[in-house]
Amino acid sequence: MTREADERMRELRDESHRTRSEITDPAVRLRLLISDGAVRGAALDATGATYVLRFAESPDALQAARRRALTLHDEFLNAAGAHLA
Repeated sequence: MTREADERMRELRDESHRTRSEITDPAVRLRLLISDGAVRGAALDATGATYVLRFAESPDALQAARRRALTLHDEFLNAAGAHLA
């Protein structure tokens, strides 16, 4: 890899770590406050998909993981909305 590519991967990895840190508190709160299994499962799936971002080995893998995380995020929102309705 070139020096620029190495730096870009470091930037992406750092952003991934920040994202992970930012979801830890809400994920814990949700687990404490919501007992519905579908909502909790969807939240865990979405959270797990976010953590996977940090293990992407290439820009293409990172984009695929990002798309997966966004899909699971939407599924979580749908489950939470149904529960709260």
